[in-house]
This record gives sequence, structure tokens and C-alpha cells, in this order.
Amino acid sequence: MSMKLRPFAYALSLFALPAPAATLNLSSTMNGDSYFGDPVLTGSFSQINLGTGLPGDIDGAYDLADLGKTNPRLFGSGVDVFPNESAFGVGSLTYSDPLGIGSETVPIDSVDLTQISSDISVVGLGLITQVTGNFAFGNVDASDTVSFQDGKLSGLDLALDAAFQVDTGVGTASWDGLLKITDNSFSLQIDDTEVVPNPFFNPGNPNSPQFLQAQLIFDFDGQVDAFVPEPSSILLSAFATCLMLLRRKR
Repeated sequence: MSMKLRPFAYALSLFALPAPAATLNLSSTMNGDSYFGDPVLTGSFSQINLGTGLPGDIDGAYDLADLGKTNPRLFGSGVDVFPNESAFGVGSLTYSDPLGIGSETVPIDSVDLTQISSDISVVGLGLITQVTGNFAFGNVDASDTVSFQDGKLSGLDLALDAAFQVDTGVGTASWDGLLKITDNSFSLQIDDTEVVPNPFFNPGNPNSPQFLQAQLIFDFDGQVDAFVPEPSSILLSAFATCLMLLRRKR
């Protein structure tokens, strides 16, 4: 091979190499009115903005009949269901690092959403409902992608089956829904009903059923922090706007 051809061949070999994996943090800021509802087992709900915003505050459980009211009635001494308040860690995803040239869309390779079980404390939910569960999510497919413009994040499309699952002792109850992220918009929506053993069953009470049609609701919306402009970007944009106004005046 001549010396003249070697640089070109080397450049081609770079394109042949697999793109290195990159990670995107999915930390998000939830809307304060996002809530967990338990209409059947306890008739209660827990909502992010009902706490004081301090560690150990009381987010739940409140009388579901008071949902949307300013001062809902608290059941018992209360539970801290959202220890991170609106600052959800959520998790992260991996993708093949783009070239950084022009408009690019790459598939999402994997997703880790284990932090959601801490953002929405499964321990706190267990204290309320007397059943301990965990979140589970489906696998990514070809429609789940990350987009870039000249190497900068410009779009995100992720839709996964979501479930809150509980081992009831006679099987696994799964309340099913959907987790969806579209660009900067985060949504976790579960509203499902499962037959479960009544954790408060009293065999001596004829009005106490052994099994219940238990509905659970997870209604969470927010914004993905990765799409929030950095302060430097905001200042630069404001500076450019001022320059345009000055030119118009001249």
C-alpha cells in the first residue's frame, strides 16, 4: 500500500469501529401534584407537594376524598412517600455515541430505572397499604431513540411497559401501565385493578372480605433535567437578543 493511501484507509477503519457507548442521566423534576392513589385498600393518596419539602416530611397518606383540596385530612401520623420530593433520580439509559455531525438519531441500547423505587418509596407505600411491592419495566425496542443536533441532545423517545408488582403469597399481582419520555416530558401512568388478599381481613367480621378488587393509581408527570438549558446558554441567548434590539434601534 502506498503512503498516499494509508491515511484514507485509516479514516475508513475509524468508521468501521463500533461507536462507544454513552450514558444519559434521566433525573427529572416532577410536578408537585403528582400522586399515588389507593382507593380500595386504604382510601388514601400521597402527593409530592403536600410535604414541607424537608427530609422526613409527610407526603401521605391523606383522605382520597380530599384529593385536590388545600388541606386534606391526614390518616394517622403520616408517611414520607417521596424522600427526594420532586427531584426524581429515575435512572439512566445507554446508547451508541453519535458522530456529532448534523442531525442524528440513534437507538437506545438499555435502560436502568431502579431509582424509581427510591423516588417513590416502596417502603413508604408498604407502610400505607400493608403490602410491599416493586416497580418493573419492559424492554426497549427499535422505536426507543435519542436524537442529536451537532452532538447536542435534541430529542428523546422512550415508551416502556410499567408495572407495580406485589407478591401476595398466592401469586404476583401486577398493576400495569406505561412509562413514557418524549423529549423533556416525563410520564409514569398506572391505573389498574387486581384481585388481592385483603391485608386487613378479619374472619370474625362478616363485612370483611378475604379478597379485594384493589385499584392502585400512579399519576406522575414532570420534566427531564437533561433538557433544561444551562445558565451559560440562557445568558448567551439573552445577550444575542440584546444585540439584535440595539441593531434595530440604530
